[in-house]
Amino acid sequence: MSGRRLLLIDSDINFHQFLAQKLAPYGFEINVVDKATADPVSEVKALQPEMIFIAVEQDDKQGYALCNKF
Repeated sequence: MSGRRLLLIDSDINFHQFLAQKLAPYGFEINVVDKATADPVSEVKALQPEMIFIAVEQDDKQGYALCNKF
């Protein structure tokens, strides 16, 4: 199976590990962006992932705004 790029925009390390554990065996390449320390929009443009997971339930509500950009 060819690698599939997945971009996770979240700061929860436990969720990163959980997702990697569950999806890596199926050929997913999981890239993580912490929206507090990096620009998710430029990461999406650079990686061109097939799938994006965005944490929307955050205090700053930026997750919802980010969803609207894609």
